Amino acid sequence: PQFSQRPLALGTKMRGFETNTHGTAFTLVNNFDLRFAGPEILIKNLNPAVTLFLDMGYFGGIYLNTSYKGSGVLASTGFEAAVNLLGIFAVGYRGAFILAGENMAQSTYSGGLMFSFQF
Repeated sequence: PQFSQRPLALGTKMRGFETNTHGTAFTLVNNFDLRFAGPEILIKNLNPAVTLFLDMGYFGGIYLNTSYKGSGVLASTGFEAAVNLLGIFAVGYRGAFILAGENMAQSTYSGGLMFSFQF
């Protein structure tokens, strides 16, 4: 299955594109973030945060699990508005605008709830 193969698909590494899309033998990505964190609100270790991002990537070569070759450039920009809990979890909303390439839904905007965990 594709999820067990390396390298990971470019869509997995970029916001605004579906997981496991644009999976080729070679991928290159740059994720640029500007992060703003607010002061604690009401409860200790509960902080609002806003992230602005610009993701750009290139995919090329043979598509995983096929013999088809392709290449292209993808780019997206957007924002994340979240609440950070204990400095480990973030829960909020992510909106992404497609600048180059296309996602499977063929829409220029995708958005939804986000959850992240970092340690």
